[in-house]
Amino acid sequence: MMQLLYSEALIYIPSLNGGQEAIFKALNFGHDNGLEFGADKTEVVVFTCKRLNTLGLPWLRMANRDLIYSDTVKYLGVLLVAN
Repeated sequence: MMQLLYSEALIYIPSLNGGQEAIFKALNFGHDNGLEFGADKTEVVVFTCKRLNTLGLPWLRMANRDLIYSDTVKYLGVLLVAN
C-alpha cells in the first residue's frame, strides 16, 4: 500500500522559458516518491531586479489549472516578496 504525502514545497525555476517543463519534472518526482503537489495552493512568484508586468508572462499549469502569479508567497512561515 502506497501512502500519499503532501508537502509544502518550493520549486526553483531559473528561467520562465523552462517553467512548464520544471513543473512537470517536479510532479513526476512527486508521483515517483509518493508526494502530491496541491495546484490550488500553488502560486508563482518571479524574483527579478527588473519591473515586471505579469500580463506578458507565459501561463504555467499544474493539474489542469492555471497557476496564479503573485508578488508575495509565504513559505514555511517566511514571507517571500518579489521585489
